[in-house]
Amino acid sequence: MSWRFAAIGLLGLLAGTVVAGEATDDLALRPNPLLLFESGYSADKLLDDGPTGRWSMGEAYTALTLYRSYRGWDWTFALRHTSPHGGISYNESGGLVLRARPPERHFRGCLSGSSPGGIISTTVWWQVGREDQGEVGIAGRWQPVQNLCAGLEYSHCYPVAFRTELYYDSEGGLLEWSAPASMWKYTVRLTPARRWSIYSENTVADFSPGLSEEGGASSSGYLATVDGLWRDGLFRVETVPFAYAKIAAEYREISADMRLLGFSDGHRFAHFGVAEFAAHLWSLRFNLGHFQVGLQKGKAEGDLAGTVEAWPFIEGLARFIGERRHLVGTGVLVWKGASLSDDIRAGQRVRLRTGLKYLHLEPDVRYVTWRPVAFGFGIDDLHCGRLEVCSAHLLHVALEPQVDFHQWSLELAAGQWILLAVRKEGATSGNDTGDSGVSPSSAQADGARRHSGFSFSASLSFSL
Repeated sequence: MSWRFAAIGLLGLLAGTVVAGEATDDLALRPNPLLLFESGYSADKLLDDGPTGRWSMGEAYTALTLYRSYRGWDWTFALRHTSPHGGISYNESGGLVLRARPPERHFRGCLSGSSPGGIISTTVWWQVGREDQGEVGIAGRWQPVQNLCAGLEYSHCYPVAFRTELYYDSEGGLLEWSAPASMWKYTVRLTPARRWSIYSENTVADFSPGLSEEGGASSSGYLATVDGLWRDGLFRVETVPFAYAKIAAEYREISADMRLLGFSDGHRFAHFGVAEFAAHLWSLRFNLGHFQVGLQKGKAEGDLAGTVEAWPFIEGLARFIGERRHLVGTGVLVWKGASLSDDIRAGQRVRLRTGLKYLHLEPDVRYVTWRPVAFGFGIDDLHCGRLEVCSAHLLHVALEPQVDFHQWSLELAAGQWILLAVRKEGATSGNDTGDSGVSPSSAQADGARRHSGFSFSASLSFSL
């Protein structure tokens, strides 16, 4: 697999992409017009490597939000229809073909209420899609005094199908992903002093395969599911030393202990375990009026071990003797970054947000794969590999104009990752133009790379 296919997939998170699945949708927490109608479109092309691989995603949505006060409470009711688009495709010269499509379109509803003074607030949301997809959740917030606010959230996702076409040497079929999950989220915000604020957040997601160890069924004959725990914790301290200035320091830790299971006609043929995965992220932000400077560093590391049996894809003697392949891998990714952003206003109706972000990645990924000899006597087809890229420098450019005209508002956003330099294993400099390194000029000459890492979104809203 091309190194860009794996590395560029991390850029959305490192660029600050909003994580899906938040309980408090933006469309349910707007200021208080009577009615808000919004429609939008977004697209992210993370990778376009010609016939080898493509990775793009996006959505088109329409939302309607109603606001009303009743017996002192402020109520918000929102409905949103989303149609995802895009997908992933990967063609390996060795015969492996992977094509994935996003989940089907779905409806999402949200009802939230806030008591007088905002002492108590609650939110209930639900999501319904095709093919038995959906989510239900409830969240509450309690603010007994001005300097303390606590929140609790619970949600449950019942099986969401994500369809993947998987072929090896022209054999294979449709692989359906199913990952039911229950999630708890705890938040606490303290304001110990007039100019200081402390915020803590902890999320635990419990993925359950929803089927017995003996296997499950799917309409296509192939089923993949996830089992394990995912934890995400955040701690942030903010201070306002003087007017129009803010400093925020943040630490985030993500850990996972999970396994991936694959079934064919109710029988397991694949098992992968992700052990001791952990990611640590430190960031520091300085706000001075409409100008912001940010610094970021992080490290992620983890191990992977698993086995794939070949009997679903082959026939004859190889199937009888139990042909299979083992894989063991380990990886470390270290990154450092800096960002600049500005919020420019031209009168009351025009607003322009601009941003630059520099990112330095240092990956180290190694793997070993082999095939046991028939009946388990020895090993065969041993391969040891390592990600050839050991350093990459990237620049992200973002532009977000917004225009307000009476009751209408138009927002646009565009971003582009630019590959500055890459240093591969054995290279002496990132400016080498041979096989061991990639320079900025050679990166731009590669037609595939010119179209990678681009994002665009547009939304139009109308309020009464």
